[in-house]
Amino acid sequence: MVLAMKWEALRNELKDLGLKGEDFKESFIKGSGPGGQKVNKASSRVRLLHIPTGIVVEENGDRSLDVNRFHALKKFLEKYRVTVLGEKGAGEARAAKVRKQKKRRRRRGKCDDTT
Repeated sequence: MVLAMKWEALRNELKDLGLKGEDFKESFIKGSGPGGQKVNKASSRVRLLHIPTGIVVEENGDRSLDVNRFHALKKFLEKYRVTVLGEKGAGEARAAKVRKQKKRRRRRGKCDDTT
């Protein structure tokens, strides 16, 4: 279950970006994976389509439809920021940090070899 304040924060974030609920098409599909009969019989997988941009996101990480809807919207916001707004995604920031660390380690290693 997702707390009401988290939903409210997510709605405010969508509103701040100028995204409306009418721009989305949600479909609910039967899930798969771990979770047993609950997942196999219930339509808990969420497929979210943003009509103006064509961004599609699917989420099936939890048995609960409500939790999957929340995570699908979070994934959509991440994709929207990267593709439409041109911001760096969380994955890109992590990769840049690792590259910087490796570069620093290589530089330190070369300095140690010369002395």
